[in-house]
Amino acid sequence: MIAHHQLKNAVDQAAASPQFGTAAWLTFYLSGSERDLTELAADLSELGAENLSGAEGGFIYAKVPVEIKSLSIEAVAGQVSRLAEQHNVLVDHIDLDSSTDVTYQFFCLTGAHR
Repeated sequence: MIAHHQLKNAVDQAAASPQFGTAAWLTFYLSGSERDLTELAADLSELGAENLSGAEGGFIYAKVPVEIKSLSIEAVAGQVSRLAEQHNVLVDHIDLDSSTDVTYQFFCLTGAHR
């Protein structure tokens, strides 16, 4: 799902950035039907996700907390991707963000996939 070199680069850069601490947010760019996104959002809220509104427009940009460690990022990305697949929702891409605020630093981890 996430290329090893891309993940390593993002983790190294985030660890060296003053905008990141020991934790970050994975932002999942999700698209699907309003019903499917709403059901997925309910599951993601159980993972501590934020920014789960907007399903009526066919997109949500869920932010899930994660430690800045490759294994943690891979585990959370895998868990969310499996949930998305169960709900027939497309994961367009995933970013590693320093904050839930969209104006802060981020690193793109993936391109489009299902």
